[in-house]
Formats: sequence, structure tokens, C-alpha cells
Amino acid sequence: MKDVQRTCCACKQKKTRSQLIRVTLDNNGLLNVNEGKQKLFGRSAYVCKNLDCITLAQKKRSFNRAFKREIPQIIYDELTKYI
Repeated sequence: MKDVQRTCCACKQKKTRSQLIRVTLDNNGLLNVNEGKQKLFGRSAYVCKNLDCITLAQKKRSFNRAFKREIPQIIYDELTKYI
């Protein structure tokens, strides 16, 4: 089975889902960081598994635009744990 490609919200490169970290906004308005181990439903955005892309996403406010809301610093801290 072919792995579906997604786009990093920071660098805009297309990569397989296994190469990206997924951030999900659920129906209750909660943000979750998911490396793909579990299936979470809701609107999602992806970022590469490297510090440069996470920093760039924060600087460009990529997640803020994707989710149409302010993203707290704790989400970026959580993303760095996956590196």
C-alpha cells in the first residue's frame, strides 16, 4: 500500500506521513500532537520532524493560519519532543 503524501506547513515540501508530525484540532477545540501512533479525528496540519521546520512554522505562524486560532507555546514545546 502506497503511503499518502502530505505537505509540511513550514517548508511546503511533500513528504510521506511517516516523515511528518501531525497536529490535530478536534471537535472540542483541543490541539493534539500526534506522530501517527493513534488515529485522531479533526482538522490537521503537518510539520517535518526537524527543529528548523518547527521554528519556521512558529515564525511564519503556519499553525495559526491552518487552525484559524492562536497556537499556545506548549504545542511547539511538545513538537520538539518528537525530534
